[in-house]
Amino acid sequence: MTNQIPALFPTRDAAWILLNEFTQSPSLLKHALAVESCLRAYGEEEVLRLGLVGEDASRFVELYSATGLLHDFDYERHPSPEEHPWVGVRILEERGWPNEIHDVEVPGVRKKLKDKAFARGVNRDDVLNGAKELAVDLDQHIAFCLAAMQNDADALGLGVPQPR
Repeated sequence: MTNQIPALFPTRDAAWILLNEFTQSPSLLKHALAVESCLRAYGEEEVLRLGLVGEDASRFVELYSATGLLHDFDYERHPSPEEHPWVGVRILEERGWPNEIHDVEVPGVRKKLKDKAFARGVNRDDVLNGAKELAVDLDQHIAFCLAAMQNDADALGLGVPQPR
C-alpha cells in the first residue's frame, strides 16, 4: 500500500515518509539526509537574500528540505540511467507533488574526488557542472555543504567521539 499524502505543499515530514517507502538502505537514507542538510542551508541563505519572513520563509526552507530528501528516493528500486530519476518524477507527479520538487576541509574533499573509490557512483562531471549551474565556486560549494552537514553531524552519524 502506498502513502497518498496530499502534497499541495511539500513538507519535510511528507518527504521523509515517501523516502522511507522507497528506500531501505541505511547508506542511501544517510545520503538523503546529507543532501537535505546542504539544500536546507542553501534555502535558509536564499530566504535571507530574498527577505522572506514567517510562513513564506518556513515554506521556502521546507521545499528545499523536501527536495534534498527526495532527490534520489527512487534510486534503490530504479538505479539504471534509463529509469532514475524519470520513474521518481512520474511517481511524484502521480502523487500530486509540485514541479518545484523535481528541479544538489575543502582541499580534503577535492583530493577525495580524485579517488574513484570515494562516492563511487557519483559522476565527477556532474559535481563540476552542478557547481557551475549554481553559479558558485566548487570550493565554496564544498565548504558550504560541509558546514551544513557538520551542523547536522549527529543526525547524519558523523558525530566525533569526545576524548575521555
